[in-house]
Amino acid sequence: VHLRPFDPGHAHVGIQVADRASVFGRLSEAGVVIGTGPTTLTDAGPYWTGATVANVLDPGGITVELVQRPLR
Repeated sequence: VHLRPFDPGHAHVGIQVADRASVFGRLSEAGVVIGTGPTTLTDAGPYWTGATVANVLDPGGITVELVQRPLR
């Protein structure tokens, strides 16, 4: 069964970063497999709306979600 990153039961690790674009760019340049994103969440409630997320895959195939939260 192939689970997508947003499917219930899909294993992933979330990491909050201060500059998602910089981290995403460095990982991409290093040859890390890019999953999805970047995507800015809308209508996701007061805690998540405005957050930007991008997914990459670790060497074992686990999704690593990079999250940049908006300044409040």
